[in-house]
Amino acid sequence: MPRKDSNLGTRYVMAVCAAACLAAPAAAQTAPGLSEAAARAALAVLGVGAVPNDGLAAFNFLSASGEASDFLSSQFGGGFHLPSNRSIYLEGFLGLQQYNPTVFLPEFARLADDGGSLDVRWSSMTGTGGIGWDFALSENWTFRPMGHVTLGYVFSDAIFDGGGFFPPLPLPPGEIEDAIQGGLLSGGVGASAGLLSRRDIGTWDVEIRLRHAHLELFPIDAPQAGAARANAIRTSAMTRVRRDIPGWQVEGGQMRSVLDATAGYYYGDQARVLGTNWLATIGAGLELDTSTYDLPYLTAGRVMISYVFGDGYEGFSLGFGVSF
Repeated sequence: MPRKDSNLGTRYVMAVCAAACLAAPAAAQTAPGLSEAAARAALAVLGVGAVPNDGLAAFNFLSASGEASDFLSSQFGGGFHLPSNRSIYLEGFLGLQQYNPTVFLPEFARLADDGGSLDVRWSSMTGTGGIGWDFALSENWTFRPMGHVTLGYVFSDAIFDGGGFFPPLPLPPGEIEDAIQGGLLSGGVGASAGLLSRRDIGTWDVEIRLRHAHLELFPIDAPQAGAARANAIRTSAMTRVRRDIPGWQVEGGQMRSVLDATAGYYYGDQARVLGTNWLATIGAGLELDTSTYDLPYLTAGRVMISYVFGDGYEGFSLGFGVSF
């Protein structure tokens, strides 16, 4: 059975802190870096955070546990139209992930030690930018093709369950030692195509987003990684509905209730990382209409809490969103 998270807030902080703290020991190590096989797996991990996710809020913290691995993700970003040309759409995402690669390293992912249990953890940081063009198909539907570039770094180390860092162990030479001691800088290019709709149905404001994205990730300046490559491919659907809450206003701004649901299907490398081909969320929250405020471009802000589930996965997501 999947293990439920007992301290969600603490693990969120660990996800972000690990990305910053692990960088120092990874850079200081003298190991040559990830081997080709381990690099291919590391690129797959990076791909999960590199693919733009329409279902997430501007500031999102996700923690999910499965039978094969634990996955922590924090993503910050979003998109907007150029004020000078409303057809041009720009977006950017910064993602931080922490992943326990038991699916790749089952024999050494948890090693017994006199002082307690030891985990191998991969932490990664990715930045993805995109530019696209909106084509109006009808009054309510828009087609948006986009091009994307991404840059990422994954670093690995062995750490105690209690959070303390552990120096490299005298493991047998080969991929396992490389995977614990190495780090990898990567780049990526790709494209996506989306269909978007927003309309009023009765008293509800209904938004629908469909997207298929494909990124190709590769190592940068890492000859030891050989010909390692990974594809990050995701098909996603999101629907969000809003409704005014009568009598709820803040300084003249209308408060709305928000419900949303998302589903993402992962292909190939990402499915292996997550241990499932799909993840879905069901969320609820509140949104404040800020269009009456003296705020440039910002029209609304919202807070959402969502239940995350998949094939053998479950967890929670906390998100803070804005609309322009």
